[in-house]
Amino acid sequence: MWLTVASASVWLLAFAAGLRREPVLRCAFAAAAGAWLAGAALQPAHDGCFLPSPGGSQKRWVRARVLDASAGESALYRVRADAWVEEGGRLRRSCGALLVTISGLEHEPMPGESVRLHASLRRPRNFANPGAYDHETALARRGVWMTAFASAMDVEPLAPPPPSGALWIATARARLRSLIDRSLPARRAALMRALILGEAAAVPPPLREAIARAGLVHLLSVSGLHVGLVWGAAFLLVRALASRSERLLLAIDVRALAASVALIPAGAYGVLAGSSLPTERTVAMTVLSVVAMAVSREVAILRLLVLAAAVLSLVHPGSPGDVSFQLSFGSVLALGLGAELAERRRRRRPQQTPHRVREYLVAAFVASSAAVAGTAPLVALYFQWVTPIGLLTNPLLVPLCGAPATVLGLGAAAVALASDTAAAELFRVAGWPLELLASASEIVAALPFASFRVPMPSLLELALAYGLLALPWIRRRRRAAAAALLLLLAVDVGAWLYERCADPTLRLRFLDVGQGDAIVVELPRGGVLLVDAGGFRMSSFDPGERVVAPYLWSRKVLRLQAIAATHGDWDHQGGLHFVAREFRPRALWTSDAADEVGRLGRLEHIVRQGGGIVRRAGAGEVLWRRDDTVIECVHPGAASTLSGNDASLVLRLRIGRIGVLLTGDVEEPAERQLLHRGFGRVAVLKVAHHGSLTSSSAAFVNAAAPSVAVISVGGGNPFGMPRAEVLARYRRRGTRVLRTDVDGAVLVESDGEGVRTRAFADSQSSFCRMAGVC
Repeated sequence: MWLTVASASVWLLAFAAGLRREPVLRCAFAAAAGAWLAGAALQPAHDGCFLPSPGGSQKRWVRARVLDASAGESALYRVRADAWVEEGGRLRRSCGALLVTISGLEHEPMPGESVRLHASLRRPRNFANPGAYDHETALARRGVWMTAFASAMDVEPLAPPPPSGALWIATARARLRSLIDRSLPARRAALMRALILGEAAAVPPPLREAIARAGLVHLLSVSGLHVGLVWGAAFLLVRALASRSERLLLAIDVRALAASVALIPAGAYGVLAGSSLPTERTVAMTVLSVVAMAVSREVAILRLLVLAAAVLSLVHPGSPGDVSFQLSFGSVLALGLGAELAERRRRRRPQQTPHRVREYLVAAFVASSAAVAGTAPLVALYFQWVTPIGLLTNPLLVPLCGAPATVLGLGAAAVALASDTAAAELFRVAGWPLELLASASEIVAALPFASFRVPMPSLLELALAYGLLALPWIRRRRRAAAAALLLLLAVDVGAWLYERCADPTLRLRFLDVGQGDAIVVELPRGGVLLVDAGGFRMSSFDPGERVVAPYLWSRKVLRLQAIAATHGDWDHQGGLHFVAREFRPRALWTSDAADEVGRLGRLEHIVRQGGGIVRRAGAGEVLWRRDDTVIECVHPGAASTLSGNDASLVLRLRIGRIGVLLTGDVEEPAERQLLHRGFGRVAVLKVAHHGSLTSSSAAFVNAAAPSVAVISVGGGNPFGMPRAEVLARYRRRGTRVLRTDVDGAVLVESDGEGVRTRAFADSQSSFCRMAGVC
């Protein structure tokens, strides 16, 4: 239904703006048809193949044939493979591909290699929160419907890879990677691998962040610049050679011949560099341009862009949903439209002799401005960054550093076919502009206002932003369109200002962070508190960065009133470190238990660096008060000797007649102290320790008797939480139990008189997601 609504809305907007309605309507219905085809292609097959049940994992022996592999962090390889699951002495084909992360391998898995591995198989699962990244769909676009983790000890080689084109490409990439690493220092080698092989993950995170803040992150992905350089160099070489033959000049169009032959090295490089979507977009547009040249037709760049998008959408169903697809096509579209505006400006000026340097600077600034403006809303949506410094760094540093390093690196890769020694020398020369690029990026990124965080726009706000950017191309009723867009934007801003600064409602969002806790508390009339932020001790995945922060940005939160670390277990405090750096809380609340002070030392240091204070709270202390809303510490007591989970900070929130108790991971000994001390009336209870049997004793549940109990727990966790006995205790009291593994993020709202709850799993309407109010 939402496709019909979107198509009708586009048609009405076109009518209001005075655009030709037939082409716009055709585009709208083409987009709707493409979305339908993509949705159909992203459904898993169920023709007797193996697929784990949702929310659980199944330990199995699997025979896998490698399709492709990539190196991750900490000596991990992520391998995509065709898989056959062993069941009862027979092999059963998996539904779609398997993505398995393998640690400790001594060599890179090669395409076609067959292995047998023992692993827990599970279906990909999103973190069910507003503003969350759609991990399931991203994997489905690659044909992956099953994931697993294994160590090298769980992997048995079965057969070496047979000769194939994919094996040759993988071998060539490995050889170039080794040559680059031997020829350059580590930092320059990482940048060269990103430029030439498309291995952006090789760049250390601090350097990658500096380059992103300098507005140059596009240099770390193989895109139009790289493929265009290969095609252009090959075109010039072939045309020069062919022009020497008088017979060829008389017989055929040498320009068309050179353009066609140049496609071979350009396509080969695109395959060698990993065939990313931006690379395939450039190759597709180049092929279409050559075809147009061959038939002596001049085709506008926007038509080439549309044709290339259509081709890639058919080859890779669902690819328009990829971030790289949207940014790649968005930047080229913006460049094309910017060039059109520049051409209009040039035609309106009186004829005069052009000044080459000035014309270059103007053209470079216009191109940079168009690309930055055209992709800024998408960058804000996906990365919550705006980099105005890119208006200066792109016209200056790309030709000074990026282009020379790319040309020399590509030349070295070509020379490597004949001589490793000569290629190594060229790589060393190319390392100097890369070092300049890295140093300049670090300096620029440190400048004030070079880049800054912005809230995540909703899809409605995204549409408004692009509507405003499109105003120069609207020929009729432009003022009416501008007024309508600005009015809608003003209403949207006003609604958010009211919610952030004047709304008297207390909101608690219990986020889904897997096996951990994370609670966002939006206080009445301003101020946001975060209690814990999840964490995985043995994983590089940071839920603070990947789950909690995106949610806060989606709620237009840029700074926190306070964060509370209930205790030092990593599944509670691990994600707080990133949040503390990015959101600079004014205060950190922790338990005053001696053991916790040591475990939270690093977090305390980060908070103090950001200008916040550390407050170690004990029972009876009021931590925050405004009007009829109070946040109070009720555990541990000042003289408490409890440690570990029982030393958790327990907070009681009161608004009017409603009480909320956030219990951390306290177990039965701490619950006895709470019962002895008393904690008042409870309407909402955060169930302690993820629903473990060591907590939620019968006496405590009977005394609390909440109307709503929320359990933060990971789906399919190996601890069997929440335990059935604990669930039964709450249900016998008539308590409504909500779980983040089943219900997703849980929203609890109160005006001081009653409580309203909403689970994310029950509020995923299309309009809800589009408007950004889920």
